[in-house]
Amino acid sequence: MLTVPDYVKKAFKDEQYEVINIPAGTSLYKLSQYPIVNEKRAGSVSPWWSPVNPYREDKLGALGRYREAELNGISFEAMVRFASAVRGDWNGLDNYQEISLTADAEGIWGQFQPQPSFSSPAEAENKVKQMVANIEAKAKIDQKGHYVPEILGGIEAYQFWIPNLSKSKLKSSSSIPTNDQKGLAVALGLA
Repeated sequence: MLTVPDYVKKAFKDEQYEVINIPAGTSLYKLSQYPIVNEKRAGSVSPWWSPVNPYREDKLGALGRYREAELNGISFEAMVRFASAVRGDWNGLDNYQEISLTADAEGIWGQFQPQPSFSSPAEAENKVKQMVANIEAKAKIDQKGHYVPEILGGIEAYQFWIPNLSKSKLKSSSSIPTNDQKGLAVALGLA
C-alpha cells in the first residue's frame, strides 16, 4: 500500500487523487532547473511528473500544452508554470526533461492544487531568506519577460507523484533548455 505524505496530498486539488499503476513505457515530462537524476541523493529522481502523451483526463500532454502556450502568445515555460502551479521561488523551469519508465510504477494521479505565485515570507521559517528568494526568482522571471499571475493553476492540468523513482527505473532523454525553440520542436515531434 502506498503511503502518501500530507505535503503530497496538499499538492493535489482539494487533496483529491487516485492511487494508480503506471505502466512501463509511459513517457513523462517536466520543466525543471534541477537535473533529472540527483547524484548527491544516491541517483534519486524527482517524483513529480506530467504525461508526455494525453493520459486519462489530461487531453493535452506536452505537445498540447506547448500548442496552448502558442495560442495564448506566451512561452512554453510560462504556460507550464501556470498550468502546473509551480511557484516562482520553487523552480526556474529552465529545462524540458523527458523520461520513460522501464518498469511499472505505483503512484498517484490528480489535478494540480492552485498555488500563489511565490511563497509567503510570513509562513517561512526564515522570513528574510524567503523574501530574498522571492526577489531573486521574480527578477529571473522578469528578465525572461514572463508574466506570472497572482494565482497559478486551477485549470485542467494533471500530475503524477511517483515515489522511489531512481535512475535504474527509467530511460531518460537529455534535458533541453526551455529557451531552445528548435530543440523543443524536435523533442515534441514538431520538426
